[in-house]
Amino acid sequence: MWDRDLKAQILANFIITDIEKLVANNDPNAMQHPLDVLHETFPNLSDGELVDLLNLIAHVYNMKHTEKVDLVATLPSHYKTQALPTISVISDLINSAMQIIIITGYSISDYAEDLLLKIIDKSRSGVMVKIFVNRFEPSESPIINKLDLYKGRYLEIYNYVDREDDMAALHAKTISVDDTKSLITSANLSFHGLEKNIELGCLIDSSDYAKKLHLLFSDLIETRKVKKVY
Repeated sequence: MWDRDLKAQILANFIITDIEKLVANNDPNAMQHPLDVLHETFPNLSDGELVDLLNLIAHVYNMKHTEKVDLVATLPSHYKTQALPTISVISDLINSAMQIIIITGYSISDYAEDLLLKIIDKSRSGVMVKIFVNRFEPSESPIINKLDLYKGRYLEIYNYVDREDDMAALHAKTISVDDTKSLITSANLSFHGLEKNIELGCLIDSSDYAKKLHLLFSDLIETRKVKKVY
């Protein structure tokens, strides 16, 4: 069994390498090598069946490596644009989360209560939630106090404090879900950030990017740049 798994992994690496060459160089001749490899592995398949199999593999590869970026904005109500509304994107990301939500905010106000209650509900249903905030102070905000009240196994809050520089801050505004989609935005979770200001951001549909973002915040935890509140 181990030997078969190893052969399958080697075969997959050969094919993926050739598909990447095809994508990078737009060279249709790059497909001949994986066809030859597949023919050696599956000698009973016809040439047409081998081509169909290779096309299926390439299609799955493209699905997993296709990245999509959409413009996200908070704008005055009368402004016409094709950008996605910030508050709708955040709400949709939270609703879609099945495994993990990573969210950061410089400022979180009571106006974002509905969004944070959705996050709390997700954590209570078993979705891992990690919230990174700047100078966490439970007594300052009722909604932050609710986070404190509903803390549990699947809800972690991290506080950023730079002891060497009082002016340094966690200023990033991001939300990433399930290591698949991420929003990077200038908008705080506040009335003006979500409704009245002019704020811009990008919704990035990329597992590679989301995993890098996840790793970045994991590194902040491991290096103790942020401190777990609970």
